[in-house]
Amino acid sequence: MRPTARPRFDPQAGHEAVAAPADAAPPLADLLFEHSPAATLLLNGEGLIVDVNDQACQVLGHAHAQLIGRPILAWIDEGERERARVNFQAALAGRAPVWTTRIQRSDGAPRLQSIRAALSGAQDGAARLVVFLYSDRTQVSRGASQQLLKLLENLPGHFVVQTDTSGRIRHAAGLPRTHFREEEDVLGSPFKVLVDADDAVSARSQQEMLDALLRGEEWTGTQLHRRSDGERFTAQVVATPYLDPRTGAVLGGLVSGRDIHVEEELRQRAEASEHLASVGRLVVSIAREISRTLEELGPALDDAGAAAGADALEPLRAGHDRIARFVRGLESFTSHRSGRARAASLPDLVEGVLADRAADFEAAGVRVEREVSRSLPAVTVDTDHVRRMLELLLDNALEAVRGVERAAIHVAVRQTVDAAIVSVSDSGPGIDAEQLAQVFEPFHTTKPGHAGLGLAVARGLAQAQGGRLWAENSLDGGATFLAEFPFDAARADVAFRPVPLTLARSRTVLLVEDEESVRLPIRKFLEGVGYEVKEAWSGRSAMAQITGGRRPDVMITDLKMLDGSGFWLLDQLTEYFPDLLQRTIVVTGDTKREEARQLARRTGCPLLAKPFDLSVLLEVLENLPA
Repeated sequence: MRPTARPRFDPQAGHEAVAAPADAAPPLADLLFEHSPAATLLLNGEGLIVDVNDQACQVLGHAHAQLIGRPILAWIDEGERERARVNFQAALAGRAPVWTTRIQRSDGAPRLQSIRAALSGAQDGAARLVVFLYSDRTQVSRGASQQLLKLLENLPGHFVVQTDTSGRIRHAAGLPRTHFREEEDVLGSPFKVLVDADDAVSARSQQEMLDALLRGEEWTGTQLHRRSDGERFTAQVVATPYLDPRTGAVLGGLVSGRDIHVEEELRQRAEASEHLASVGRLVVSIAREISRTLEELGPALDDAGAAAGADALEPLRAGHDRIARFVRGLESFTSHRSGRARAASLPDLVEGVLADRAADFEAAGVRVEREVSRSLPAVTVDTDHVRRMLELLLDNALEAVRGVERAAIHVAVRQTVDAAIVSVSDSGPGIDAEQLAQVFEPFHTTKPGHAGLGLAVARGLAQAQGGRLWAENSLDGGATFLAEFPFDAARADVAFRPVPLTLARSRTVLLVEDEESVRLPIRKFLEGVGYEVKEAWSGRSAMAQITGGRRPDVMITDLKMLDGSGFWLLDQLTEYFPDLLQRTIVVTGDTKREEARQLARRTGCPLLAKPFDLSVLLEVLENLPA
């Protein structure tokens, strides 16, 4: 007898027990119900649970008494309740729907289940529907498949997902360390939620992967994936079809991937270094040949000029000098200089170079303005290197103001808290914003007849002193080049070579800090003294870099961060990377907290209190084990 009112199926319905009458089912039916291997529930017309067997109690994670009288929808994921409500009503109408949904267990963990609902066949009594719960067959659950899955889940830098035939994710592991996403958040979603939707190539490759799995074929390739914070990374993906062991039918796919963005960066850097090395060897050979030829041509031009008149050969002499400057630039760029550092007055160095170039400024009609502070502390530098750097910056400024009315060059020396800065400004047209990041690249030039090596050499000379060189456009027009030299700088460990043809491996630092205002000055300081710095903004992003490729030589981490605190990160290092833990520095603004002090004692990591002097950080870095 069908109910006259529309079934409510309300997850918030009353919890009073709905007992079936004693004669609702014959004893044989009771026996089958209790001992059935399938998780089985009996529902009344309003969606309340009338009875459950032991298997259903295990699936839902609740005792029998806790389930009786509760609405079935209370155990179904909130986002899928409306679909379940429609399917249960269809069952009451005489159909037998089957669908897959997520069940919320008592421990809060979602569990993917298939549901079959049908009329119970009883004409009287409370039980109107019989509901079977069974595991989705695409779940890897036992035997060798489960062992393989467990292995893949625990490989550093790897993630693994299992898809069904529609491409939806039925199981996931490892996503927090690669995609910064919880596995539960993607269950039931299409695989494409992991792939960068803006990259057409990756979108096409993930569809090719799913098509291959449906054909029962393996697929390998690379895809561009996106993390929850919006950052993209390259993933090496291997997909294998998952087959029904009895029929051989394709049930879905097992997809394993790993973050290879660090490997990609290293590969590209290695290719660039090899290309640069090849170019460098060619440059050295060409420079030597041209240099020998110029040495032979010089005296011949002098003799010819004496006989025919200097003016007649002036174009040849100008061409000879231009080629000579070009060759000197190549030689400076490729030479291995290992000068000697000593305490020096930067104002005196600047004044000396300006005096030497006074004739050049006068000949070019360029006004030179000085703003030199004489009270600066000494800096420890190679004076020949600094003089050559200043000459190159002045050469660049002279070229920038060529043909400019009322041409002027402004040279200033000033002091900051811990460094001296030399700036060379010109009244030229300035530098296009797109060119600012490229002006120090070797062979980059916008000036005809120039090799584009002067600024590359100048930056290398500054870095060899433990300093740095950068460019910016002036507010009143023109460009400004600034060289900063710390008063107590640690000089580069390797001898100067602006763009090395054979590059010795520098020490790498992973800087883990969620505040950019803190990260930036530390990064600039460490790069200025010769470290290669990588950045991470959370504990999880740091682990993604560590497990995804080459580990850093040392690490500096904050403690208070979102998406993986420093405490969590240090626990991960303790378990998986104890060698890196020995080369980790902890920085925090609250060193008085007992938790921070206990952490320092437990891990043995040096503890620095914010704010700290960068020279102290450098000293701690240098004392870490190699």
